[in-house]
Amino acid sequence: MKDLPCSVPDWQSLLDGLAPLIREAGNMAVTSFGRSRILDNKSGGDLTTDIDLRINRYLITGLKRLLPAAGILSEESGCAGKEQELTWILDPIDGSKHYARGIPWYAISAALQQNNEFVLGVIGVPVTGELFAAVKGGGATRNNIPISCSQTQNISQAILCIELPSRHGGHSSLQRALNQLQTLMMACQRIRVIGVSTLGLCYCAMGAFDAYVNLGSAPNAIWDTAAGEIIAREAGCLLSHDSGLTVVSPPKLYQQILDQLESIAGPMS
Repeated sequence: MKDLPCSVPDWQSLLDGLAPLIREAGNMAVTSFGRSRILDNKSGGDLTTDIDLRINRYLITGLKRLLPAAGILSEESGCAGKEQELTWILDPIDGSKHYARGIPWYAISAALQQNNEFVLGVIGVPVTGELFAAVKGGGATRNNIPISCSQTQNISQAILCIELPSRHGGHSSLQRALNQLQTLMMACQRIRVIGVSTLGLCYCAMGAFDAYVNLGSAPNAIWDTAAGEIIAREAGCLLSHDSGLTVVSPPKLYQQILDQLESIAGPMS
């Protein structure tokens, strides 16, 4: 594929170039699974392994070849050229704590942001071989098959994927989240917690979960949600962020979930 200047983006061609990079990064993760070394324990309980850094280097090299004019913002290496019109948002392993402990619930994600809008995203789930992708205006797919969000109409029948804050967020935020969790548990059919934002967003996008709600797990950084956000939106979900809360839901459940949360936290914007 020819290099594309920022002024003439071809989102689908970029998506087609990104997908094999994410798949190969997933192969690298699988090959090294169970043999990673923790290199850094970050604030907030996060960590970095040697495999995070290896995949990070591989993807950055590939992304620079794919679109040399774009900046890159990565969880593991920070920002390079963020002032550019186009910026790649990269998380080499979302779920590093799982990966380091031998738990295969992790994902690899990259999204492209044009100014303040996500225009494409790809998420690979190495253990299952799933590849979720979306391009602005083109819908969302799982292994190249179109997906769409849940058609559940009543929160009482809904299964929600929840993210919870840790002790690092402070007592007040933790107590508020526990109160909200209790409210949602009483309102919906079931709650599930998997602890990896990208997976929660993807399985919400395909309708496996009826909604995804982050009650303040910290830090809710852009690389945690960028690719999942455009995949969920292109699958038909509505999305809102407010005061540490994130709600991703089909339109028919969206206000019902907000009403439950607002009963504890106050109105969400």
